[in-house]
Amino acid sequence: PGTLLVGKASALALSAAGWPEALRGTMLAMLHPTPPPTSILGSALAHLGTGEYHLLSFTHKLALLRALVDAAASTEALSALTSAHAERRAELITEHRKHLTAHAKLAETAGPGRGAAKKRARGGGGAKAKTRTKGTKATGTASAAPAAEGD
Repeated sequence: PGTLLVGKASALALSAAGWPEALRGTMLAMLHPTPPPTSILGSALAHLGTGEYHLLSFTHKLALLRALVDAAASTEALSALTSAHAERRAELITEHRKHLTAHAKLAETAGPGRGAAKKRARGGGGAKAKTRTKGTKATGTASAAPAAEGD
């Protein structure tokens, strides 16, 4: 794998008027063998040498972009970066799976009735408190006033 750009382009070559030719020259320097003019990429390079970039068809622009991406992907720097990202992703997936397994084991040991026992321990969810208020029958809910003595 080589480098994406060969040499340094001058400011003039990368001006609004000159960048299409700089692109064409860079592409021709990178592509070995040079694509035949009958191929989509070869046709795009030929059109880029004789016309304006904005006049290229979508297919030609896509062919140029694909060639540039392929060239960038073959550089050592991008290859190392991609490998590092893939390794980190594999580590994160392994870590995530460990957490899922630990969570599943914890949920398994808790059992289905454990949540109700905790609720009763906190004072809720158990038998309803029965209190009487003055002149009423016992209800299933707590009342604000306790029953008076001697009623």
